[in-house]
Amino acid sequence: MAMTKLEELDLGSNFFTGPIPSEIYALVNLCALHFHDNILMGTFSPSFSHMTNLTNSNLDANYISKELPTKIGLFGRLAELNLCDKRSLASCPVSSFLG
Repeated sequence: MAMTKLEELDLGSNFFTGPIPSEIYALVNLCALHFHDNILMGTFSPSFSHMTNLTNSNLDANYISKELPTKIGLFGRLAELNLCDKRSLASCPVSSFLG
């Protein structure tokens, strides 16, 4: 069953481990994505850049590393991206937000 119309997904505090599931990046209509307080590791897929409908995303309290895709600056609707936590090792290229 395809969830192509799904707009909000909250999977916080579920003790999920491993990388961000690649299937998540296919949910291009998501406006809100919350994976906070899990044990996610790894990097953001370049496919993250296809999620241009995101308005907010909370991924804090995980072990996500590496830089965010540089095209994140194209997310015209993104108002909040929470990666705050000493476990989160992500760095965001500021130039991506300067247009």
